[in-house]
Amino acid sequence: MGSGMTWGTSVFGLKGMQEIARDHDRVIVHGNTAQVGFVGFALAGGHGPLSPYLGLGVDQVLEVELVGPDGSLITANHNGTSIRAFGSEKFELTENSDLFWALRGGGAGPWGVVTAMTFKLHKPRKDCSEECYQARNDLFCKISHFLPYF
Repeated sequence: MGSGMTWGTSVFGLKGMQEIARDHDRVIVHGNTAQVGFVGFALAGGHGPLSPYLGLGVDQVLEVELVGPDGSLITANHNGTSIRAFGSEKFELTENSDLFWALRGGGAGPWGVVTAMTFKLHKPRKDCSEECYQARNDLFCKISHFLPYF
């Protein structure tokens, strides 16, 4: 997914990540607000309605592409990091995945500008006929029913 994409339909009428996932019969861990960008959501932890079932947003990140402070193009994933120097054909590949784990734990600000990310998609529940793309926590629903009385 490219940088700047949102979870729901954008202000420009472009499909968001939830809609793209749904069109491919998949579910994506998402936040609660359609206009929130996914980079900030994912790299800052990413709590949402599906998190209790599928993990936090940060757990869904498979790969991050960013432009480093020196203009280099960087791709980081759990296998390592590749760096292509700005204005050069020089290419460096390392098995060190520390940058990937740092991005997933502390955001991208100190290391560069995120231009794209690869996210996990999940199959919906087999028994799902409606509300397939929203988690329900029956215990929370029962407790929240009584909250107005406190």
